[in-house]
Amino acid sequence: MPDASILRAVRMPTTSTLRPINTSRSNSASPLKVDTPVTSKYSALIEVPMYSPTVAFSARRSVTIPMFVSKLLATGKGQCNSLPRLYLILAEEIGAEAFLSLWASHSYIKFKDEEENWYNVELTNGMFTTESMILQSGFIKSEALQNGIYMQQMTEKQLLSQLYSDFAQGYARKFGYNPFVKKVIDKALELYPNSISANQMNSNYLTIQFEYVAKQVGINPRNRNDLQNIRNYPNIIKLLNNVNTQYNKVDDLGFEFMSAEAYQNWLASLKETKQKQDSEDMKKQFNIKLKKTFKN
Repeated sequence: MPDASILRAVRMPTTSTLRPINTSRSNSASPLKVDTPVTSKYSALIEVPMYSPTVAFSARRSVTIPMFVSKLLATGKGQCNSLPRLYLILAEEIGAEAFLSLWASHSYIKFKDEEENWYNVELTNGMFTTESMILQSGFIKSEALQNGIYMQQMTEKQLLSQLYSDFAQGYARKFGYNPFVKKVIDKALELYPNSISANQMNSNYLTIQFEYVAKQVGINPRNRNDLQNIRNYPNIIKLLNNVNTQYNKVDDLGFEFMSAEAYQNWLASLKETKQKQDSEDMKKQFNIKLKKTFKN
């Protein structure tokens, strides 16, 4: 799953926190043009490719462990993104019902038996997991559960949105955050406005857009003193407001960043005696029900 926005740890200051400044440009500088149609040298700035090939990809997105099903099939290696997608493809082929479910920076499979009992399958290690195992990770906020973005079976529409987000991530990693990526993100959000993946991608895009345009007028957006100078450019202030609004959206949905180390620690915890025993018990229970189904 997509990870935190590239500036999760560096919250953009809101315009209300910008201090008054004295500069000779204050009364003479013309507003920066960022709207279409192209009418000035600045108006096309947001249309150029903005390369940031490592954005939104953590250590779990290693190029040696493919996140797409096509590479999983080609290499025989996958992770929590590609493995559940392949599972869904195979389930659909045999007419079985299974669902994708998300939590933090992770995805897994949910399905239910004929008695309406739900099962969670962790495909990175082949274990059954309980809801409590997932909650014990400590990276699921109550807001995320209330908004239904985690630990819920995704509808077909939500799944399609997620696939658009996956595509946008893969494209951005190879070609950068250009306007095509924004179109794909917007389509994902149209299908599922609360998609945490698409909202994070949108945070990345808007941040890169804002920083790129600010740098074109000599403002370093990472320097808080230098950032005061955006007061001279109403359109840059608008871009900054868009960034902060999007960050607030991600926070309000209940996103909590999970580092690669924390993720690995959680996977390791599943191998502890109690967790393994719980998984084995669920497997036995499921196999008994499966045999009864075949007999009938």
